[in-house]
Amino acid sequence: MKLENAIEKKIINNEILAYFMGRAYLFLLNIGIDRNKIRFRQHKKDEMAHYAKDCWDIELHSSQGWIECVGIADRSAFDLTCHGKAANIDLSYSEKLDDPIVIKEWRPIIEKKNFIKHLKNNFDAFEKEIKSLKNSELLEMMITEESENFINYKYKNEIYKVPCEFVEFKIFEKKLYPMLLSHHSE
Repeated sequence: MKLENAIEKKIINNEILAYFMGRAYLFLLNIGIDRNKIRFRQHKKDEMAHYAKDCWDIELHSSQGWIECVGIADRSAFDLTCHGKAANIDLSYSEKLDDPIVIKEWRPIIEKKNFIKHLKNNFDAFEKEIKSLKNSELLEMMITEESENFINYKYKNEIYKVPCEFVEFKIFEKKLYPMLLSHHSE
């Protein structure tokens, strides 16, 4: 499985953790470890430290069986917070951005009357699901087949072909005024 898929499916807690998992894997390959003798194992909840949000081991297969070689954990800001408390120093940092971040995304605008004949009693479930999808997920549902554009929608094991012309897509702009935080005290 690709790291990005593991993040999307919430198998790996976040992108930073996945990045370091990928870097460690590439390092092991670069020093000559056979890729067939490398595996990742996620810690169970009862195996993790109380401050860890997610934890993975890279195990290598040897004559002794599978052995832990690398441990990668999302410890959040636990260590920095402990250092700050022990030294009695506030190690938090934040910086306000002057300009907002502008996010453009297109979202479906659905007219019920066009859909009723295609979806019958399943319109409300369809509308709720379509509006909750990310742009990339919506694109995956859209299929082009011999100049016929439709959305392939599966609901309760039945597939509905909904013509794309029944869905209007509008681009919406969202402005975010975030605080950049590298660390905050808990």
